[in-house]
Amino acid sequence: MKKLLIVTRFGVLDILQHKSFYAILIVSAVFVLMLRGCYKGNYTVNGQQVDNITVAWHASRIAFGVIAGGALLIAAMLAMGILRRERVDGTATYILAKPVGRIQYAAGKVLSAWLVSGAFMVILHLIIFGISWASAGGFMPGYLSASLVCSINLLFMVLLVLLLSTFIADVPAALIALGIVGVSYVSDGMHQLMTNAMVKQALQSEVVDKTALWRILWPKISDLQAWASSLIGNGDFRQTGPVHPAVNIAIYIALLSLLLMLKFRKNEM
Repeated sequence: MKKLLIVTRFGVLDILQHKSFYAILIVSAVFVLMLRGCYKGNYTVNGQQVDNITVAWHASRIAFGVIAGGALLIAAMLAMGILRRERVDGTATYILAKPVGRIQYAAGKVLSAWLVSGAFMVILHLIIFGISWASAGGFMPGYLSASLVCSINLLFMVLLVLLLSTFIADVPAALIALGIVGVSYVSDGMHQLMTNAMVKQALQSEVVDKTALWRILWPKISDLQAWASSLIGNGDFRQTGPVHPAVNIAIYIALLSLLLMLKFRKNEM
């Protein structure tokens, strides 16, 4: 365990040495701070004035989803090239010459990319949380818990990119992983839309949920994010298929972890 923590620590420090990470974080934070204008002003819906708490709740949930989605891109960028780069420059050989096993090394790299991308997302979510609290004067229960739930998606992304990068080049690996996530957003997003009560009422018909098998088995990245978002103020959530998205992603994480460790043990260093 101690060796794993050491590898993870040096992995985190290695990522934090890149100035581009801080640049992206600062730009993202500035962009998030610009959303303060959405919390101010008078909004009228169906002829009725909307109070600040309601405006803050909706604005915060939208910002929450955008940040969670953007963090997946950051996770993919951090994960791509970690194993290949250290194998090429000899760092991996140097570390593995020490009493550090391959499994510990690979697990440490996964944890380092996950922790940094998770911290990136939580920092931005905390900014939104602070803006909401300051602008509306109300506490939004479940916001930080929802952010931690979304970190599970980041672990999935890191594992997927790292596994794919052991077979193909880094950029295609990241693009394929982002494509898989994109399909999840489109598929699960359509389900969330079509099962919405307002949409049903507008269509004046009952939507029959005939979910295809591939959609049930597909990684539920979007559904997990939607469930996390529903934790903010006890919002509504309608899952796609019979399996809860947290269970779905947990199974994929276990499978990807196993495949990555098996592949890494066979790789030449």
